[in-house]
Amino acid sequence: MYYMIALSTLAATGKSVIFKKIGVESKSAKQLLASNAFSFFVAAVLSVIFSVLQNDNPLRISVFSFTMSVLFALCIIFTYLTQMKALSVGNASSTMLIYSCGFLVPIVFGAIVYNESISLIQLLSLILLTAALVLIINPQKDKKPSVAWIVFSFLSALGSGMIAVLQKIHQHSQYADEFTELLSWEFVIAGAALTAITVCLHKEGATKALSKRQAGISLLNGMFLCVLNTLNIQLAGKLPAVIVFPTYNIGSIILSGIVCAVLFHENITKKELVGFMIGCVAILCIGLF
Repeated sequence: MYYMIALSTLAATGKSVIFKKIGVESKSAKQLLASNAFSFFVAAVLSVIFSVLQNDNPLRISVFSFTMSVLFALCIIFTYLTQMKALSVGNASSTMLIYSCGFLVPIVFGAIVYNESISLIQLLSLILLTAALVLIINPQKDKKPSVAWIVFSFLSALGSGMIAVLQKIHQHSQYADEFTELLSWEFVIAGAALTAITVCLHKEGATKALSKRQAGISLLNGMFLCVLNTLNIQLAGKLPAVIVFPTYNIGSIILSGIVCAVLFHENITKKELVGFMIGCVAILCIGLF
């Protein structure tokens, strides 16, 4: 089972690096949307294949789960677009740290709705996490992060948190066993919605919607999306969250930072590095305690 966590971490790292690549290479909103749409359709096809192999039928889904799939698709579109935009204008490791803080949303939601307890160590870790974010957002007095990066990073974290909230709601319902079907439909709906938006973008002098190179990158992105979500679905029902979450999040943050530093020559300041390490420790403490 632990090899699945390792694969999930690698898939999350691959998704992050591909997101960075798509964001950097997209020369217009049309290209960005087209790349995402293609990725979602690839993920949808792979998800349907996986469902069939599991003897499930995506066409047989309850009204509740289908409605949830629409909400999932909307949140996923919002989260992926804001995350890719943040990665395209800011440092990958810092962006991924802020993005990972989205789990705070379901923690608060769970405490209010499902009476889930929050320990003293977790509360202290939240304060520590806030300190880490201050170091990351203000790494140098003469090198202030852009407002766009701050906004898109926190919006992606909020979107990520809402996805987790929807997952919690669905898994607490009587239709929890339809999650595989839900996954297939949410990718289809997300891909269709982004395709519709892309077609509606008719700007004079707009660049080509999707080149062969971008299509290849988007294909890889779709594969990572499918693998990541499929693994996480299986892990969610087989291992405690205190094991899966810290390993998955912190592992992907560290690996993403290393890979992007090598591929995209990103420089990490000392204060960013300190904030990055403190943030990882804080997330680990929140997940374990």
